[in-house]
Amino acid sequence: AERDAIGVFPVGGWWKEKPYLERVDALARYALIVTMRAPGVDVDIFTPVEAALTVETSVET
Repeated sequence: AERDAIGVFPVGGWWKEKPYLERVDALARYALIVTMRAPGVDVDIFTPVEAALTVETSVET
């Protein structure tokens, strides 16, 4: 199947279920880690994605 997008959406966590801890409105840093695999396909999928991003990226091989 072909795909042309990655969907990212927030979900509730422990902080939402425990409002007495007063963490709901706290600012937080976060990271988005995406793993892409295309077995048997000899296409560079990292370079175009890296070029579109304005944040630090890395690749583990």
